[in-house]
Amino acid sequence: MYCPGVSDPTDPWASTSPRDPSAPPGYPEPPVYPQPPRFPPAPYSPPAYPPPAYPDHSVPRPATGTNGFAIASMILGILGCVPGGVLPSVIFGFVALRQIRRTGERGRGLAITGLVASGAWVALTLAFVCLGVAGGMIDDPATGDPPPAAPALRPGTCVNDLKDEPVPVPCDVPHDGEVFAVFDLPDGPWPGRDELRTRAESRCAGRFGRYLGDPGKAAELDFTYLSPRRQSWPEDRAVICIGFDPAGPTTGSLRD
Repeated sequence: MYCPGVSDPTDPWASTSPRDPSAPPGYPEPPVYPQPPRFPPAPYSPPAYPPPAYPDHSVPRPATGTNGFAIASMILGILGCVPGGVLPSVIFGFVALRQIRRTGERGRGLAITGLVASGAWVALTLAFVCLGVAGGMIDDPATGDPPPAAPALRPGTCVNDLKDEPVPVPCDVPHDGEVFAVFDLPDGPWPGRDELRTRAESRCAGRFGRYLGDPGKAAELDFTYLSPRRQSWPEDRAVICIGFDPAGPTTGSLRD
């Protein structure tokens, strides 16, 4: 029930202020609306922006060029025949591979090519050296061939060093052997090592007994021979037969 001038305490919209004295009697009081709750203003915070992206100079940027040592290694490796070209190529190649791994440059294939080419030159040089040594040992005494002939030796000359190049010595001092025959093989193309041995041995054996004058004495002694090498054939075709005592050095002539 509404009573003018009386406020209902249960009415939230009822005014709690006294009645306006200037209002006419019986005029209702205007409704009073509650004020909205006041909250403290929110603190202002500026928008967060990402920090500016500056280049990081602490980390080196990968290089994009070609490594100079790799180029030099490849050129020197290909030109390995030039004196002093192989060793620098190997050094430059390893330096280039180390730098490329650190800087990221191009040229790894060039460096490897230089190293491979240098290795090929070294292998080729060693092969030529081995072939040259083997060729020089074809007629060397270490392979079973007799030592080179000494044209200055004559029958009756006593010599030493039969395993190497014989050296003439007086026969009245101890010596290793004695020359008993000197002859030339027939002229013509190189007969081959085996054929040359057969001819030299057969002709030396036939003359040994005649030189000693006693075939029985020849059976107690032995002989060897000096024959020409293939490199000196056919200018040198001389065979020198040398008798010796298997028991050791002798003094005087074998015919005594």
